[in-house]
Amino acid sequence: MEGDYYAQNSRIKTSSGDIDVRLNRKDKELQAKVRTVSGSSRIYGQVNLNDSGVEWEKDPERYIRGEFISSSGDIRVL
Repeated sequence: MEGDYYAQNSRIKTSSGDIDVRLNRKDKELQAKVRTVSGSSRIYGQVNLNDSGVEWEKDPERYIRGEFISSSGDIRVL
């Protein structure tokens, strides 16, 4: 995916590519779920890194939420 898009919640998945996302959070904090099979993952600025099925903090005024899944690529979210 390339370009700009606007979302409160995001789910990005790739089978063989890398995920590299830079967020303009506009004073909101990031909550992220990250799953990768054979790549590495690096998340910057998260308030809650959620990969264990724990409930999200439900506060749309405070957080943006993202779910990033990769089978063989790397994940990097800023």
